[in-house]
Amino acid sequence: MFYDFVFKPVLFTEKTTNLIEKNKYVFLIHHKLSKTHIKHFFKKYYNLHILQINTANQNRQKKNIFKKKGYKKFYKRCILQLKKNAVIPTLFLKK
Repeated sequence: MFYDFVFKPVLFTEKTTNLIEKNKYVFLIHHKLSKTHIKHFFKKYYNLHILQINTANQNRQKKNIFKKKGYKKFYKRCILQLKKNAVIPTLFLKK
């Protein structure tokens, strides 16, 4: 059920690699998930203890293909801070 709500496991950009050193991980998730849903999902399925959750809604980007106009998917960016000794599963670390 919740597996469909995590679009991209971990983002790899300059900013996010700096955050990984501080034990913070960035995910793109479904825009309707709340912080309690996110915490419940990671605790239940991956046994991760989360200290802090920050979320931000991303603006939809316009998309033009020939004469058709539309929008890209609407998503939310989520930054999870884990305990110091916690290790995120390798499933999320794929590029």
